[in-house]
Amino acid sequence: MKMQKLYFINQVTNSQKDEWASMVVGMMGNPKFVNDASRCVYENDEILVSHDFMSYPDDTKEAVMLVCMLKDGQIIRMETGATPLA
Repeated sequence: MKMQKLYFINQVTNSQKDEWASMVVGMMGNPKFVNDASRCVYENDEILVSHDFMSYPDDTKEAVMLVCMLKDGQIIRMETGATPLA
């Protein structure tokens, strides 16, 4: 699936977007930021729902639900929700 644009729904300044982008690049470059397991729960032409188990550099783990709204085969909006795992 090809993603061309990601729109920020909430109101943030450009500097906040830059900070967020920098944080994401740093997280993805950290070898302790790991997607342990991922599965597609549901997908059609309008929505994609996936469930992931993530491990983080601070040795915490979360179950993450990702919901993506699709249009013309591309992600136009996404939301995540996470539950800490003991």
